[in-house]
Amino acid sequence: MAEKPFDPQELQEIRAEFPALRRYVYLASNGLGLLPRRARRAATAVLRQLALDGIAFEIFHGHELVERARQRTADFFGASPDEIAFSRNTTEGLIWAAESLPWNPGDEVLLVRGSHPSTVLPFLVRQLAGLRVRWVRYSTSGPTLDDFRAAWGERTRAVVLSWVEFHNGFRHDLTAVGNLAHERGAWLVCDAVQGWGALPFEARTLPVDVAAAGAQKWLLGPPGIGVCYVARRARNSMRVLHVGAGSLANPWEPLGPVTSYDTEMATGANCFEEGTRNLPGIAALEASISLLSELGIGRIAAQIQSLVSYLAAEAERVGWRVKSAWGGRAWSGIVLLQPPEGENAEAWMHRLHQEHIAINHREGCLHLGIHFYNAPQDIDALVRALERS
Repeated sequence: MAEKPFDPQELQEIRAEFPALRRYVYLASNGLGLLPRRARRAATAVLRQLALDGIAFEIFHGHELVERARQRTADFFGASPDEIAFSRNTTEGLIWAAESLPWNPGDEVLLVRGSHPSTVLPFLVRQLAGLRVRWVRYSTSGPTLDDFRAAWGERTRAVVLSWVEFHNGFRHDLTAVGNLAHERGAWLVCDAVQGWGALPFEARTLPVDVAAAGAQKWLLGPPGIGVCYVARRARNSMRVLHVGAGSLANPWEPLGPVTSYDTEMATGANCFEEGTRNLPGIAALEASISLLSELGIGRIAAQIQSLVSYLAAEAERVGWRVKSAWGGRAWSGIVLLQPPEGENAEAWMHRLHQEHIAINHREGCLHLGIHFYNAPQDIDALVRALERS
């Protein structure tokens, strides 16, 4: 049975968790998601304890805090705790993949033209070490599986893509692309920042080897904390180069003789957490994921899809063209609206901000991110403003 969007009473209770919604019609979650009250409380509580107890808090409570958050994050993504690492942002997780997968000189990686620079650059720079890049073409409707096949080479060892493309919201079929990659002996690496927290992701059933995302968008965490999923099959093949004391099998135990360096490294994804953990950020992220888990990712996605469809119909009614995918399986929470002829999207963005409608612009269009805390009245407020043109 298909999941249902939230009813008005449920939505009222949800929106009370986000103080910014009292001030804004907030349609910019693809740039920065709103921090829920519980995440702010969690981070503040950790900062308070650090101020009161200093290192005693880290020694006696730090490990518990991190591992509790790791378990909750793993549960949310359908993964095992040893497949979850906490990063600083999306890019760091992708760098881990680019530098740790077992490349040989002359190996090839498939990249998608139009993807975010943070998705592409960690792999482009590997050309200095002999990695070759092959490009998947990008049409206005998004790459097809045949486009990936056409780009494939004899030495292709990985496909790297953004699950949801940042510039137009196109959602790749991870199952289809991942199966193609695995059938040909290649890895699938995924920038998940525009999908995690908005769309279902079940790691146990998806042929994804590495996925990374900062928490500051749809996961509703603060800037400076992220998640990297590393499937066991990938971790077992990786040559981990980013290591430090935090990469040890038990980083919370006091170190032995510091000059021996005879240490056992962690075998899970946490081996990438080479240094001091961001305890306030991890606490806030866990709190935000607890909210997402309580609501259910299926209902969150249903709410977003309902609003995206409503927005598309209403915007076109008043003369704005939808340039993003919103029908079929390629839809996401990102919507591009092209203004009527003669109108300027950047000028419209500034005009809307003056009316407390938070929105962005890109490539001559208004660039929106619709999340589960949005309501039909948010769409109505935007459309009324657009009608006044």
